[in-house]
Amino acid sequence: MTRGPARPSRAERRRLQTALEVLGSGVLAHRSQAATASALAEDDPGTAADREALRHGLHRGLLRVVLRLLVRADLGRAGVLPPGSGPGGAPATWAAARAEAGRLAAGRGGAPHLGGVFRTDPDGDALAGVRLPAGAWTVAATALAGLGGTEHGPDDAGDWPALAYEWLLELEPQVHVPASGPPQWRLVRSGDARRASGSWWTPPDVVALVLDEALDPVLEQAVRAPEPTAALLDLRVLDPAVGAGDFLVAAGHRVVARLGDLGVPARTAWPQVARGCLVGVDCDPLAADLAQARLWHAVARAGAQPACLDDRLVVGDSLVGTTPDLLAAGVPDLALTATDGDDRTAFADRRRANARERSAAVTPCVPTRRRPRAARDAADAWCLAFLDRPAPVTDAGVRALAAGTDPEAAARVRGAAARHRPVHWHLDLPDLAARGGADVVVGNPPFLSPLRAGALVSRRRSLVRHVHGGLGGPKADESTYFLLLAARLRRPGGRVGLVLPDSVLASADAADVRRGVAARHAVAALWRGDGSEFGAAVTPVALVLADPDPDPDPGAAVPRLLEGRPATPLPDRPRRVLAEAWASGRWSLLAARRLGALLERPSAPHDLTVGDLADVAADYRDQYYGLRGAVVEARPDDDDPRPRLVTTGAVDPWRLRWGEVESRFDGARYRRPVVDLDRLDARMQRWAARRLVPKLLVATQGRTLEIVLDRDGNLLPCVPVISVVPTGGLGLEQLGALLGSPAVHDWLVARTLGSGLGAHSLKVSATDVRAVPAPTGAAAAADLTAAGLLLGSLAHDAGARARFAALTDAACGLDPQDSRPWESALLATVRDREA
Repeated sequence: MTRGPARPSRAERRRLQTALEVLGSGVLAHRSQAATASALAEDDPGTAADREALRHGLHRGLLRVVLRLLVRADLGRAGVLPPGSGPGGAPATWAAARAEAGRLAAGRGGAPHLGGVFRTDPDGDALAGVRLPAGAWTVAATALAGLGGTEHGPDDAGDWPALAYEWLLELEPQVHVPASGPPQWRLVRSGDARRASGSWWTPPDVVALVLDEALDPVLEQAVRAPEPTAALLDLRVLDPAVGAGDFLVAAGHRVVARLGDLGVPARTAWPQVARGCLVGVDCDPLAADLAQARLWHAVARAGAQPACLDDRLVVGDSLVGTTPDLLAAGVPDLALTATDGDDRTAFADRRRANARERSAAVTPCVPTRRRPRAARDAADAWCLAFLDRPAPVTDAGVRALAAGTDPEAAARVRGAAARHRPVHWHLDLPDLAARGGADVVVGNPPFLSPLRAGALVSRRRSLVRHVHGGLGGPKADESTYFLLLAARLRRPGGRVGLVLPDSVLASADAADVRRGVAARHAVAALWRGDGSEFGAAVTPVALVLADPDPDPDPGAAVPRLLEGRPATPLPDRPRRVLAEAWASGRWSLLAARRLGALLERPSAPHDLTVGDLADVAADYRDQYYGLRGAVVEARPDDDDPRPRLVTTGAVDPWRLRWGEVESRFDGARYRRPVVDLDRLDARMQRWAARRLVPKLLVATQGRTLEIVLDRDGNLLPCVPVISVVPTGGLGLEQLGALLGSPAVHDWLVARTLGSGLGAHSLKVSATDVRAVPAPTGAAAAADLTAAGLLLGSLAHDAGARARFAALTDAACGLDPQDSRPWESALLATVRDREA
């Protein structure tokens, strides 16, 4: 299966790196930049932040120069631009290249108005006034000459600058200071910039799958309209995290193909589609500019003249922005919550003043269309109330900006907004707002954990949560809010198709997001990959949303559920299970390869769960920090009576490895950790007394549930190990047999799919364990008792595993089930531990 154009070869990567290093070293070597070179070469810790900002700005500027040359070469091959007199058709000199970029950015001097990669970077031009030795420009242009040309084919040639940029994101600049001579610009492989942005190139087969399910049904509707050509050209396809344009370019080809079927030539169709149908936003200016360059390539290949698309490919943060309704409601007090480094007393005073100003307002804050600049200033200021420090604007300040009566404040707001780049959809893309949204919202938004340190991240997340109704927990992935945004921007009758991390299926911090989305949308398709799609350690899913059916028919079509590459259908499953899973937010059940009999059978009101038969508890930070200072190494003899501290690494399936493996607690390593109860305070001593009883200890993550029996009640769990204490109905071994059974393994895998660290890992919480279905009756208890006698033999005795599976299936009231998935997970865990 073809998965798309090849990344730059090793030789091509070497030429790209050479060009960047030669340009950077040339900048540092020119005598007019001696102060810049000296600032980058010094090693004063006090100037580290300024030095890093200077290095970052210079690197981004050099990247733009290299990418301009690659895009310019592509446009030259297409006949859009005349060849320059330098190597490979590049401009002859650095000065000539800068002058030409200025003409192309603005359409001056007879040059086409292109903007995009030729414009000044929105973050500022770090190379303004910079001079370069002539030899350095010639060497760099020679290194780039011919890259992405005929050897890649006409389609891949247009993609090549974006593919080059994807690889260049893995390089970080360093300044090497030799014993003699000027500093030298060096690039080293890092990937930190790419990981920090959460950006990953989307394989074309994944793009195609999303468009098959999200775009094609909308195109089918359009071609059946009374005026199909007009209906197609009236469509709007939006990518709110456009990156280098993987989805928009592919969507454009599909729309143009449908127009071709109606007799519209590509030369006529492509300019209209690029200018009217395709809309994107990205916080990375270079990525958005490369998306534009790919659309130029498509337009030029069709025989038409490319044009500037700066207003259709917006640079900004899609998640940071306000709406007319939020602006009318005023600045919320939440925006003025003090974070790390803030003066809490001053912020408390500011919150009170803000509340008074908001209450005193006679009319809502509604900027008029006659003052578009004032409308933007007010919207930006509303966001900056969350983001800007040390003195964010309050409600009265926003109202003054909306009225255009405070020019000094407007200047301050514009400077601060340039750093954060909010996107206000009603202002930046008013045609989408006027028509009620986009017909199709597609994309692969960044996969980013919010656990990155920093007060600004916390303030931004507070703003994003508020804009989206307060949904999402503190650990919800950034992509979760792109799902909410896409759902909000989808117009009735349209579709959403996003690539997301599979944690969206089961993460507790996204549970309210899932329920909120399900309440207003139907799932049209869901695909889960195999983990090979990205360099990131994540398994993706593609989720496609559509209008809910106002009058569901029991015989209506079920969503398309797919997995793997190439995508293949998942086995059929009960319609009842699908409907309940979607509405309740248990989306992992939609993507699981097998549900297992416990999920597929109808539930009954009298059914019990493990939570009815046991106290199930998972400790948290209070207990972890409460153990500080009380954990010590056990005495060398085996008679140390102090409770043993059990970490997750010491829990294997039915085997405690305390004393065999190293445990870590509070930054220290232990071989035989115990807890000195006398060192605990009164609260922690009460906690220890509750835990020092016969129980099961359950590790929270693994291929299958890993459990040990604490018959003597002498083990203390270390966060996040789960404790299960029987309270009646089933004994310790019986509960262990139930939780360790193949049926419960299938149930947990389906319920928690996507929550683990890997494609084949499950991650359970105390809530999951409490919810495990539990059998009742003497016969079930007898079967579980017999199964409990086999627990110690499961790791190495195939006969014991077969007998155990039969007994636990019978206890659960099930016909014999396929136990191979459970057995495979168990044996893989044992092999890993023994290795």
